[in-house]
Amino acid sequence: MKFLIDTNVILDHLLDRKPFNKAATKIFSAAERGQFEFFIGGTTVTTIHYLLAKWVGAARACQAMEQLLQIFEIAAITRTV
Repeated sequence: MKFLIDTNVILDHLLDRKPFNKAATKIFSAAERGQFEFFIGGTTVTTIHYLLAKWVGAARACQAMEQLLQIFEIAAITRTV
């Protein structure tokens, strides 16, 4: 099964945004275990990096991006897709 994960779900997990952080963390755990195929959109990558760098600093943003790119595939964002 394939899932496209929304930018806000990623932010809920990384920034521990309540009340959605618990559900988002379950998604991250399932992705890390390889339970399903999880994707994030190409624009999610740049948006997450920009927002994290602004809110928590560049170093922490880079660490989070490394984690994201290890556990999520990048989905092409095209009209066909």
